[in-house]
Amino acid sequence: MKTFGLVVSKGAGSVFERNVRNLLQGEEKLARIVVPTLRTRSDIRHRTAELSKQLAAMARSDQHCRLLMSMPGVGTVTATALQQPWRIRRTSGTLAPWAHGWA
Repeated sequence: MKTFGLVVSKGAGSVFERNVRNLLQGEEKLARIVVPTLRTRSDIRHRTAELSKQLAAMARSDQHCRLLMSMPGVGTVTATALQQPWRIRRTSGTLAPWAHGWA
């Protein structure tokens, strides 16, 4: 839009969308291009939020992920990614790379 002289002010989420739509008033030709892109962006944001909630719920329901997330800097994505190849040693509660011969 900047190419066409329309500079969108900063804003997150729906504020950004509202700013874009306000700038597009009276710009029907440009709106035919930008509005579908704006809808796609909104759909992607909503789908990403849904998937993030699902991942968080999955991580919270898994004992190993909860243990991994108790370490500083380890969130749901890292814990879920690391949960599979590593095994938790039942006696000490430590991460055990020996499960795959990495030690």
